[in-house]
Amino acid sequence: MDFCINKYFLRVDTVQKLHEMSKYPILDVYSRDMIAKPRETLHKLCNFLNVTCDNEFITLTLQILFSKPSRTRYSVQWTNKQKEKVAKETANYNFLKSVFSFDSD
Repeated sequence: MDFCINKYFLRVDTVQKLHEMSKYPILDVYSRDMIAKPRETLHKLCNFLNVTCDNEFITLTLQILFSKPSRTRYSVQWTNKQKEKVAKETANYNFLKSVFSFDSD
């Protein structure tokens, strides 16, 4: 599990660096928004990309989206130390700290 946590935060760090260094705008799309508000999130994504978001696209996409979060983190055993590490690391990233906690969807 420690390996997975470290690998995840290496990826998160890359996203943070892209936010800091990119001369282009970056849109963060959260899976929980895609599940809870799929139409709104898809429209937001299409608008950001400046592409057409027609009803057929929305309908087809809705057919393949999960209807609720999978919460796979509950299928493995976490130590308190691991949970604390995730909480501490999450707090270092603006795009994570306001929307994620260990128990959030």
